Amino acid sequence: MLETLITSKTRIRLLHTFFLNAQNEAYLRGLEAELGESTNSIRIELNRLLRARLLLSVTRGNRRFYRANPNHAYFEDLQQIVRKEAGIPEILETLQPFLNSMQAIYLSGDLCKGIPTDIVDLILVGKPDQKSMLKQFSKLEKLKSRKFRFILFNQLKDKRLHKLIEDERPLLLWERKK
Repeated sequence: MLETLITSKTRIRLLHTFFLNAQNEAYLRGLEAELGESTNSIRIELNRLLRARLLLSVTRGNRRFYRANPNHAYFEDLQQIVRKEAGIPEILETLQPFLNSMQAIYLSGDLCKGIPTDIVDLILVGKPDQKSMLKQFSKLEKLKSRKFRFILFNQLKDKRLHKLIEDERPLLLWERKK
């Protein structure tokens, strides 16, 4: 959908990188490696997004890091568009029947970093009926032509979960209110 509105594939990929998960932060050479685009095309689009104040940048050492500007008037709108295009609403809709038995849902892996992929990695916390959940994901896989993988933790207090969150910085999609 964004391809019809925005002609630059590099800009679209940068919007995914920074607006799908606002925690994402990247520098030019890292973006080159992740996106498989030339540094020149990435630099041009980063400068455009900076001029529009959609991105913020900070220099650390000899690297300039970029991230989404959460104070921009269009931040939430862009984030909703990018998340919708990434299929986040369908994921949450698929997991809706299991929310009573869950504590949290995270998006992780390449998609969370804004890297185009056919594999959606999720971190689920709770005790859902796994057999029923696998059936729901199977239906969604056929509909979206994507593969869904998940790691299941029984509780939020699990030390391995905290280590995974610290290392990967996944995107929290849903959490039970306390």
